[in-house]
Amino acid sequence: MKPAINLSTRTYINRRALKFGILVAISALAVWLFVAGYLLVRDTSHLSDVQQKIEELNSQRAELRGQDGEQVGAETLDLRWAEVAFINQLLERDSFRWTDLLSKLEKQAFSGVAVKSIKPDFKDNSLELSGYARELSHLRKFIDNLISSEEFSEVYLLKQSQQKIKDRDGRERKAIAFELLLVQGT
Repeated sequence: MKPAINLSTRTYINRRALKFGILVAISALAVWLFVAGYLLVRDTSHLSDVQQKIEELNSQRAELRGQDGEQVGAETLDLRWAEVAFINQLLERDSFRWTDLLSKLEKQAFSGVAVKSIKPDFKDNSLELSGYARELSHLRKFIDNLISSEEFSEVYLLKQSQQKIKDRDGRERKAIAFELLLVQGT
């Protein structure tokens, strides 16, 4: 038997190939929809990240602006830095322990020496001390006590002169005025 197909009278459709082609087209469409959905989700999340970063940058820019919304100029910025330096200096001074210093000086002093003023230098960790001694031997002993103490690493005699001062009773007498620079030990 010879199968004969008359193509002129009957249309021939290969249904198996047609079904396979439709299945491939649907599969390709499904893969394309999956990839497009994935890319859409990825780009949407990236877009939200970019918008969030833009908002952060805008808020940081707003912080750099003045109260009236204008940008802070160099003069205003310098003024603010000066204020910060002043506040830091106040904090340094506040952290200085006067009671410790006075106790250290009290350990070295004796009855022949009177302290007139104390000027601390917070940056150099030193202080200037001025006062009066009854005699030169009292001044020497006071300086020797300061040098031999562990509290001060260096002691410098800046100035020494003989002056007339009034004592408690109002009488004038001679005394030795002095100025010392004391560097506290580390």
